[in-house]
Amino acid sequence: MHDIILCKSIYHALISIGYLTKVLKLFVFYSDDKAFILERVCNKEVDEESLCYFRTIATAQMQSDGLFHVDDMTKFLLPLRGASESTSTTSSLPSLNFTISMKSYIDREIKYGGAKVFIKSSRQYLTLLQWLHVRLGHINESQLKWMVKHQSVLGSGVSWSDIKDLQLGMCDTCIRAKMRAFALPCSISHKVYEVFEHLSSDYKPFCKTVNGVQVSFSVRGYTGVILYTDKASDKVFCYLVKSSSEWLSTLILCIKEYGPGANPRSIKPRYLMTDFASEVHSKEFTKFIQDNDIRLDNSAPYKHAQNPVERKIQTISNMMRATLIYNLAPIRYWCYGIMYTVQTHNMICSTGNTRTRNEDFSGEKSDISSCVPFYSHGWAAISDEERKTTDTGTHKTLKDRSVQVIMLGYTQPYPIPDKSESTPYIKNGFICYVPSQNKIMPRHDCIWNSTEETALSNPEPNTSNESDNVTTSEEEFDYDLLGITSDENPSWDADLVKQTSLPLITDDVTVVAPVIDRPPSSDFAAITPMETLKNPQRNDDTIELPTPPSDTRAKRTVKTTTKFAQYLNSRKPKAVANNTQQKPAVKQQSPLTVPTTLFEALTSPDASNWREAWETEMTRLAKRHSWDEIKIGEEINKAPIKSKYAFRVTVRPNGTLKYRCRLVACGYSQIKGDDYDATFAPTAKYRSLCIILHLAAVFGWDIQGIDFELAFLESDIDKEIYMTLPKDVYIDSINGKPVVVRLRKSLYGLKQAGELWYQLVNNLLVSYGYTRIIHDQCVYIKRDPTTGKVTIIICYVDDLLFVGNCPTTISNTIAHLLANVTNLTEMGEVKRYIGVDIKRDLERHTISLSQKPYIDKFIDEVLTEYKSSKPIPMSDQIDFSKEGDGSIEPIQDKVGQIRYMADKCRPDILTTAGILGSAATKPTKAHLKGIEHLARYLQGTKDDEIVLGGMDETVKLFGYTDASHLPDNSSKPRLGYCFFLNLTSGTIHARSIKDTTVSHSSCESEIKAIDAAIRQTIWLRGFLDELGFTQNEPTVLYTDSQSAKALADIFKIGSNSAHLVMRINYIHECIESGIVRLKYINTFNEVADILTKLLPVQLHERHTDFLLRGHNFIEPTTVVKPVVVKSNFKFNSAIGKFVHKLNKVKTKQ
Repeated sequence: MHDIILCKSIYHALISIGYLTKVLKLFVFYSDDKAFILERVCNKEVDEESLCYFRTIATAQMQSDGLFHVDDMTKFLLPLRGASESTSTTSSLPSLNFTISMKSYIDREIKYGGAKVFIKSSRQYLTLLQWLHVRLGHINESQLKWMVKHQSVLGSGVSWSDIKDLQLGMCDTCIRAKMRAFALPCSISHKVYEVFEHLSSDYKPFCKTVNGVQVSFSVRGYTGVILYTDKASDKVFCYLVKSSSEWLSTLILCIKEYGPGANPRSIKPRYLMTDFASEVHSKEFTKFIQDNDIRLDNSAPYKHAQNPVERKIQTISNMMRATLIYNLAPIRYWCYGIMYTVQTHNMICSTGNTRTRNEDFSGEKSDISSCVPFYSHGWAAISDEERKTTDTGTHKTLKDRSVQVIMLGYTQPYPIPDKSESTPYIKNGFICYVPSQNKIMPRHDCIWNSTEETALSNPEPNTSNESDNVTTSEEEFDYDLLGITSDENPSWDADLVKQTSLPLITDDVTVVAPVIDRPPSSDFAAITPMETLKNPQRNDDTIELPTPPSDTRAKRTVKTTTKFAQYLNSRKPKAVANNTQQKPAVKQQSPLTVPTTLFEALTSPDASNWREAWETEMTRLAKRHSWDEIKIGEEINKAPIKSKYAFRVTVRPNGTLKYRCRLVACGYSQIKGDDYDATFAPTAKYRSLCIILHLAAVFGWDIQGIDFELAFLESDIDKEIYMTLPKDVYIDSINGKPVVVRLRKSLYGLKQAGELWYQLVNNLLVSYGYTRIIHDQCVYIKRDPTTGKVTIIICYVDDLLFVGNCPTTISNTIAHLLANVTNLTEMGEVKRYIGVDIKRDLERHTISLSQKPYIDKFIDEVLTEYKSSKPIPMSDQIDFSKEGDGSIEPIQDKVGQIRYMADKCRPDILTTAGILGSAATKPTKAHLKGIEHLARYLQGTKDDEIVLGGMDETVKLFGYTDASHLPDNSSKPRLGYCFFLNLTSGTIHARSIKDTTVSHSSCESEIKAIDAAIRQTIWLRGFLDELGFTQNEPTVLYTDSQSAKALADIFKIGSNSAHLVMRINYIHECIESGIVRLKYINTFNEVADILTKLLPVQLHERHTDFLLRGHNFIEPTTVVKPVVVKSNFKFNSAIGKFVHKLNKVKTKQ
């Protein structure tokens, strides 16, 4: 077979030994199942046998088919090519003409098994699919397979079965010919940046190049701009430069003008995103960012879209296009045009945001009352100083009192002309160009033409281009030089608009806020602001705008992606299906427009109600003497903070509306260490409230409550703080500036307001003989040493709850508090506290806690139509472990409502709240169904409540602990525990948490749950001890894990539990010291089982009954054998209900 190189019946290329040895002059050596193909190499300069050696060019391995498979054929194709090329000179070597099935293949091709090997420099193998790809012009794989599968062409030489399992792979030729830049993927970053923390920057040239030199189009000689954008607020900062080498100086100036020293909201910049420019990699630039701890992030070379400021430049360019073209501004004023554009861009809101960029950055709302179009013609007033003709101060009587000007921007900042480098900030001014004098000046008093030119308005032409020669007459309006294209034939001509008066686009009355004199600080009750407000005259003259002609140009059809279409569908309101049993209609209040300023409130239809609320608020502040007014001319050594009015409408229990007005300080501008120090203000723990209410129910203690009126206004201020009163109301009649006051009392909105109020209450109670509980800093206790009576106070911000068996002490304490504050309200017997309804039964010694109104509100929001109730909160047949793709709107608001109900009065849904909360940001349809399922469960159990107390007067703490080892795919266990104080009370504290680490076994998960429960046990025992109910015996913790109990009791650490030595040692130490005692319980009686996993109906009902209503004097160790129910049992069936009731009766017995 020395003349055969290929065989058609074999799919692989078959090379004979004779061809390798006789034709290619190679040598083949065998070693067991391996073969070596060698080449003899000789030195051509010295023809001696001793100077020759053998070199391995390829190896082959014997396979199961009995043939040697060459590892890399490209290694011996080189001598194969050399042999074919030498045929023209050496006649002894045969020609490369191999015949297979009577078909001749030449042209340096070798066919094997239906495929071809190209003998060329690349030396690559081609499969059938790849060969077809090359033959048909390098088309894509899907198109190739489609043609072969449907037999669209003839003569392909391949069948569908030959190529259906093949893959085309990467083609170097296609990459070299077709490769394009990758589109930037849409990504949502979870990192939230502070104001001025992340900056993006880029340089944009606006110039022309002549003989390699940049020539400016600007009247001030600028050749470009350097833009900065703040990622948090989207605000843009613009700096005109004459060279890109000024990058470092603009960065320093930007930090100085907008950094922490100038803006209270700004923090020190930490990230700077730029292009891969040489200016930002200079030695000086690198040293500056390293000294200031700024990380420099560069976009990839020639990948400008990675820099966010690139997209902002496009937006600014589009706005600049409209700015210059609208009034046909010459391009030599582009430097003023781009500054005007950036300032206007910062005054408006970004897409989807209700606050402007300036407000997000500094907290101040943008005032657009003085905004006018760029390059507008108008008149500017001339002051008396400018009209003086001599040094003696005489006036020229015929001198004009105004001059025609052209608007070039706003004077914030104002670049001083005449080659000055100073750029001061001039408040509320315009940059005006005077055509008659050919100069630029700032002016405040200007009138701009808002109508078309008439015989009475003859603007002077701008002839500055003839004198400064910045641009030629051909370049003066050539917007293409700036990368801006002007439409010579606009589809809508603004000159067609007939303006007969000031435009009135809507029917809303345009109101200009008048100046309201501040009321006297000594008597706020005499405020009469309505007398100073004048109703504006409405202009009934309207204008008609011509309808723009329809655009008949062909447009490309926009096709949305599948994911985007799904997202849009998810945002649409769901249609309510017709159902014969609809939910009862809920009476809704008509929507009210809540004002944002006092002027809006006093000019609204509800002005009388808002006026009353405002006068009440100011009277309260004056009664407390909250501030001292700073006199005119008195200097202050600190910058004052701002203030504003906050308005709110609430619904009273009887259905009437309550209008509220509150003066709040803008605390976001306070500086730590200068305006405030501490801000920590604790509140009472909910488990403390449950324990105290349990004791009150068992022993029949009194429960009374008080509510402080405007609590945060009672405490004295601890710092020297100055504040400006709202400028839309309180303006000094002499200098026209807002009134500045020095605060004497705390105010809502201050960062330290909560902490000052807590310290005031703490001092008042401690000075009256109360002792603050160490385990809860908002619980105070006072014992009478003679009678042994006790009084407990629970403080939750401004709501105080008095519990005890000494009514005299409670009355005296309330009187003591009233003597030290302005006003408080006594609520008597408390029916509702911190959003929880409290119902007391003195005969049964019980107190019930519920949230029925809140649950009804949640059900109304979730269920749009009536649906039957569910027996369990969540189905265990649905997979909730998967995370969505982001197409469904997040459900954090619903998860927050569920968590609020579960933590307060519904511990039976704690597991459901944890499962739904794990995918709150990216939910799936399963999570939406889970919320609906939970609402249907709450619909049938909304009357359930936690019952504390009972007829059992013993106060003996015990609890349950459990864990689920593999609740989902994360392998992180869910831990749960609950505690009780007797056998007739519901739980005083229950938790269901998902561990943050993976457990290796179920025993390890149980150890983690026991460890968490013991830590809560120590706190509960300490709190009860301070209340006077010391636990003399170890607290029993019931667990259904014998292995975990054995590890903790015996304390024998093996190789499989060595990593748990710290936890087990801690548990064992608590057992030895008599704090806890572990006790095994049957899984059926493990109440904490409901806190770790989803249970069937029978177990869920049993454990819920124990959690909410107690054990009914049944010891936890009692085993109740459940009634076995078949798998086709239905909860709503009559038999199912009967069996369910039978189980409950047996459980109670």
